[in-house]
Amino acid sequence: NQLADQRKIGLDHQQAYHQFKFEEKYCTSYMDDIDRNITSLGLPDTLDEAENAIMIHNAQVSDLDKCADGLKKLDDHYRQNSHRPQAQDMKTIIQQLFQRHQHLTHAWELRDSLLQQNRHLHIFMQRSDEIEQNFKRLDEHYLTDDMIEDSLDHVDLLHKELNEVEKNIDQYDQDRIALEKYALTLIQDGHYDKETILKRLNNLLSTKNHINSIYLARRSELEQLQDVKEFFTTCEELLLWINDKISIVNDASFSVPTNLPLKLEKRQTVEKEVTQRHPDVEQLLNHGSNLLWKSKHVGKSIASRLNEIDDRWHYLVDTIDKLRGLLISSFNGQQLLTQCEDMINWIKEVESQLNSNDYGHDVNSSTELLEQHVQIENQLENNRNIVETILNKINHSLQNEHLLEDSLKQCQQFLTDSFEPLTEMAEYRHAVLDEYLKIHRYIYSHDKELLWMKEKEPLIESTFYGKELNEVKKLLHKHEELQAQMNEHDVLIDAVVRFAAELTFHYCNDQYTPELLDQSCQELIDRCMNEIETSLGDMKAEVLSSDLGVNEQMSQVLMQNLEILQRKLDNYHERLTNIEQEIHKFNEQELPELSTMKRKYASLAKLYSEVFDLAHKRYDHLNRVLQAHQVSKQVDKLYNFLKEKELSSILHDPCRDLDHVENIRNKLNEFYETLDDSRNQVENFYESMQLLQRLNQPESRNRVLQDQLVKVDDQLNHLYELAERRKQ
Repeated sequence: NQLADQRKIGLDHQQAYHQFKFEEKYCTSYMDDIDRNITSLGLPDTLDEAENAIMIHNAQVSDLDKCADGLKKLDDHYRQNSHRPQAQDMKTIIQQLFQRHQHLTHAWELRDSLLQQNRHLHIFMQRSDEIEQNFKRLDEHYLTDDMIEDSLDHVDLLHKELNEVEKNIDQYDQDRIALEKYALTLIQDGHYDKETILKRLNNLLSTKNHINSIYLARRSELEQLQDVKEFFTTCEELLLWINDKISIVNDASFSVPTNLPLKLEKRQTVEKEVTQRHPDVEQLLNHGSNLLWKSKHVGKSIASRLNEIDDRWHYLVDTIDKLRGLLISSFNGQQLLTQCEDMINWIKEVESQLNSNDYGHDVNSSTELLEQHVQIENQLENNRNIVETILNKINHSLQNEHLLEDSLKQCQQFLTDSFEPLTEMAEYRHAVLDEYLKIHRYIYSHDKELLWMKEKEPLIESTFYGKELNEVKKLLHKHEELQAQMNEHDVLIDAVVRFAAELTFHYCNDQYTPELLDQSCQELIDRCMNEIETSLGDMKAEVLSSDLGVNEQMSQVLMQNLEILQRKLDNYHERLTNIEQEIHKFNEQELPELSTMKRKYASLAKLYSEVFDLAHKRYDHLNRVLQAHQVSKQVDKLYNFLKEKELSSILHDPCRDLDHVENIRNKLNEFYETLDDSRNQVENFYESMQLLQRLNQPESRNRVLQDQLVKVDDQLNHLYELAERRKQ
C-alpha cells in the first residue's frame, strides 16, 4: 500500500509535469510560428503588398495573445504544483518562455513600425508619381505646341486653356507642398529610407520648376501672340478708318463745284481727324516694327500689314493735301465767280435799261429816267476798274487747278465782250433821253398854255356885261386882270412857239416841208398814244387789285390813291380828245397810216372806258369797305364803353344808408338810359350791316362785323342783367 501510494504520488507528479510540458510545447509552437513570420519575411515592394503585410502582421497579435494566455496558464499550473519535485524546472521554463514572449513582442513592434514606414513610403511614392504624371501630362497636352500664325484665331481659347493650366499647376503644386510636408513628417519620425524620400522630393521639385518655366515661356509667347493679334485688330480698324476717310475725300461730290464752304468744312473735319490720328498711326507703326523681330512666325504678315498701312496713310494725307489746294482755289474761284455773276447781272440789267424803249411819257418821267441814266453812266465809269481787277484775278486764278475753270473762262469772255459796248449804248441813250426831254418840255408848255386859254375862253366869249353898276365894275376888274394875264402869257406863248420852231428845225433841218411836218405829227401822236396805253395798263392793274385795306387808315390811303388816279383819267380824257381832233385833220391820201392810227385810237378809247368804269366800281367798293371799317371801329368803341360800364361803382358799391341807396337808385335810372341808348346804337349798327350786305359787302367783312355785334349784344344783355339784379 505504501508503495502503491508512493507510485500514485509519483504518477501524479509526472502527470502534472507532462501537462506542463504539453502547455509549454503549445506556447513554444506559437512562438516559433511568430518568430518565423517575423524573421523570415522581407519588406513589401508595393503599397498593396504593404497593406497585405500589415494585415497579416496585425493578425499575429492574436497569436501573441494566445501565447500570453498559455503563459498565464503555465504560471497558474506552476503555482498549483510548486510543491512538486519538478517545480524548479517548471519555474525555469516559465521564465524562459516569458523572456522569449517579451522578445517576440518587441520584435513584432519593430516589424510593425517598419511595415508602417514601408506603407508610408509607398504612399509617398505613389502620390509623388501621380503628381509627376500630372505635371508631365500638362507638358504633353498643353505646353508643347508651338505658337504659330494659325493660333492667332484661337488666342482666346489658348488663353483659356493656359488659365486652366495655371490653375492645375497651382493645384498640383499645392499637392506637392502637402506631399512635401507629409515627407518631412516621415523624415522627422526617423524613416528608414529618408534618402530616397529626399531624392524623390528634389526630383518632384525639379519637375515642377521645369513645368513652371515651360508655362511661363508659354504664357510669354501667348501674351506676345495676343499682342500680335491686337496689333492685327488695330491694323484692321485703322485700315477701315483710313479707307473710310479715303472714300470721303475721293467722293465724286468734291469734283462738283457746289456747296464749296460746306465741302471745305467737311475736308477740314477730315484733316483734323487725320491730324489727331497721326500719333496713333506712328505708334502703331513703331509697335509693328518692334513685333517684327519678336514674332518669328508672323513676321511676314506684320511687315505686309505695316507696308499696307503706311501706303494707305500716305495716300490719304497726299489726297487731303491735294483736295485742300483744289477746294481752296475753287472756293476763291467761286467768290470770284460770284463777283463776276454780280457784275454780269449788273451788265444785263444795264443792257436792258439801255435797250429800253421807255423814254418817259412826260417831263417828270423823262427827267427821272435821265437822272437814272446819269447814275448808270457813273456806275459804268466806277465799274470799269472793278471789271479790269476781276479779269486780272481770273487770269491769275486760271493758272491753278480748280473746279470752276470753264465757268471762269465763260465769265471772262462775257465781261470782255459785253462791258465795252455799254459805253456807246449809254451815250446813244443819253442823247435820245435829252431829245425826249426837250419834246416833253415843249408838250408840257404847249398843253399848259392851251389849258389856260381854254379856261379863259368862257370869260372872253361871255355875253354877260352886268345888270348893275357894281356887277359891271367887278366884270371890268376881272377883264383887266385877264388882259394882264394875257400880256404875261403872250411872252410864254411866244417862247413855246419859238421852242417848237427850234425843234422842227432840229428834226427837219433845212428840208422842212408840210409832208415832213405831217410825218413828225404822226410820230408824236403815236408816241403819245403809246405812253397813254402804258399808263392805262398800269392803272388797270391798280384798279383790279384785291387789296381793299385791312383797316380804316389803309382804306383811306387806297381811296386817296384812287382819287388821284381818277384825276389822271380826266387828264387823259382831254388828251385823248385832242388826239382824236388831230387824227380827224388828216386824210388817207396825205397819211396812208391813218386807218392804223384810228384802230389804235379806238382800242385806246375802249381801254380808257374800261379803266374808267373799273375805277368807279373800285371807288364804290372802297367806300363801302371804308364804311364797314368805320362801323367796326364804332362797334369796338361801344364794346369797350360797355366793358368799362361793367366795372361802374353803381353796380358794385355797398349800400351804406338810406340816402346812399336813393342816390344809387337815381344813378341806376341814368345807367338804364345809357343802356337804352347803346341798344339803339346796336340796332343802327345792325341796319348798317344789312345795308352793306345789300351793297355786296365782302362776306368775310360781314362775318367779322356780325361777330362784333353779337359780342356787343351779349355784353349789353349782361349789363341789363347786372342792372336788374342791382335794382332788386
